[in-house]
Amino acid sequence: MVWLMMSVTLLAAFWGGYVTAPTVIKLAYSSVLWLSVVLFPFSYIGKNHAGIPANILLIFCIVLTVIAVVHSSFFNSGVVIGNKWMTMFGNPECMFMLLVPCFAYLAEDDDCLTVLQMSVPVFLFLGIFGLLVGKFIPSEIIWVSMAFYPYFLKREKILVGVSIIICLYSACFIENTNRTMFLILFMVILSYVLVYKIKNIVLVRLTCIIFIVLPSVSFAMILLFSQSAIIEGFFNFVLNITGNEVLSADTRTFLYSEMSADLTENHSWLFGKGAYSHYFSPFFLMSNTGKGDHYERLYSEVTLLQLLLRSGMVYVACYYSIIVCAIFTALKRSRNKLLISTAVSASGWVFVSCISYLNGCSFLHLGFFLLIGCCLSRKWLDKTDDEIESMFRRNAIRLRNRNGRWYLSRSKIQ
Repeated sequence: MVWLMMSVTLLAAFWGGYVTAPTVIKLAYSSVLWLSVVLFPFSYIGKNHAGIPANILLIFCIVLTVIAVVHSSFFNSGVVIGNKWMTMFGNPECMFMLLVPCFAYLAEDDDCLTVLQMSVPVFLFLGIFGLLVGKFIPSEIIWVSMAFYPYFLKREKILVGVSIIICLYSACFIENTNRTMFLILFMVILSYVLVYKIKNIVLVRLTCIIFIVLPSVSFAMILLFSQSAIIEGFFNFVLNITGNEVLSADTRTFLYSEMSADLTENHSWLFGKGAYSHYFSPFFLMSNTGKGDHYERLYSEVTLLQLLLRSGMVYVACYYSIIVCAIFTALKRSRNKLLISTAVSASGWVFVSCISYLNGCSFLHLGFFLLIGCCLSRKWLDKTDDEIESMFRRNAIRLRNRNGRWYLSRSKIQ
């Protein structure tokens, strides 16, 4: 499953993403998504090492996904672009986007971390060839690759370093990606520095709390006052520091306002508008002079808003509760730095997902939620740093011989 998801994510990225990819690539991507369902180890849902709260939240996500699908299947939204059923059941931004937390169950597999660790350098290596067609593919996997950085071989660390350089180039010179990429780089590098260099658990916990609380307060202010003082204040701060109006432009508050107005008008705050859903955007109506997807926007540029659109406040509460639960469980119980570092980057994920785009069902989400699943699992929380390092060292030895490759091929998550 890991290798399949990695392959189609790379293929789609070479074409600029799922939306702009040729039909044959879209069909391959959708086929792999359904094949992942077929191959999914459903036995892990009933028997795993995660706690009761985490299991309840994950079950709720599955149930709410079913409700979202039923909603779109039996209630006409009045907007149909292309084939409704192909989009809802094949587009990674629709039904499958709501199912991504289920990747956390893969943490039950004994080889989950070694398989993921193997696949990340392959993704980075192949992704670098995207430079030939002007695509900065490795940038999206930086969330996961930094978690394994201390355990990579020298040549694999070089790949991570190259991907960071590509991210920096993308942040500096690629339109509309600079602020988000700078922020992502800051988050993931901070997760490494705090845990492996500074080694101050109090500072680690404080950082996680700040990244979790800030978007929560901001979202509450948007709901109460129809504006975000934190977002606006942040961009004013950037303007004062840099003097750059592009960097300090507020391109997010209006998205919150538009989604809020649309959900209120359609009475869809609680359970959203369904797995196949759209919203109206006055901003894009004006900017496109009557053309574009202003009346039937299938996507939002903010993950939180996309989740609200699809499945409402109930799903959003479950989604973020799973991540927050994993963060504090790792901070409290983990005996290894890998999961503590993951907790810091996961808190950064919470922050970034409230102001930028981390949507879809892809290799990135598989890797991220697999790590989240490890943060929730007693089996991985109880492992020491020496045990984690030995596990990856054994994996490197296995790769040098045929028996090792055969052994890893038996893993259920491959």
